[in-house]
Amino acid sequence: MIHCLHFSISKKYYFEFAYLNKIRKFKDGITFFDFKINLDLYKCSHCPKFELQFEFFNCVIFSIWIYNKFDEVLNEELKGWDRISDESLNPYNVDDKSKGLCRKCKKITMGTLKQKEYHYKGKIIQDVLQLFCDECGSYMGKPYQSSVKIAETLKNL
Repeated sequence: MIHCLHFSISKKYYFEFAYLNKIRKFKDGITFFDFKINLDLYKCSHCPKFELQFEFFNCVIFSIWIYNKFDEVLNEELKGWDRISDESLNPYNVDDKSKGLCRKCKKITMGTLKQKEYHYKGKIIQDVLQLFCDECGSYMGKPYQSSVKIAETLKNL
């Protein structure tokens, strides 16, 4: 059971507080102690964000996050600015390789970027660049430029 409290604190931001959540089983590894304070100002899904987290023996003792509401904020940021054509934000291409976490293989594996259909809330978006596991073929994630394409496509539907 995940113990979590989250709510909107403004038009652009959410607040989330989680406590006493088991991260993983001891047979999979152990986190003896981890303390994290992070401020990420890069504008993308759930960023900018602030997080404060304390872990002890595979348990999140507490975690505090303040993060943006992706759809509303990103769509607003895209007005009047073609981010997709910006080379610095568009570094990935079809057949590029990257490491990532495969949830099916339950480990970090190499993946290949492919353009495929992307399903989002019952809508299908064509030719979205996505990372797929080289070992099992499962979806592993997508680069930032794909989030921009998804947001722009949904805005025009």
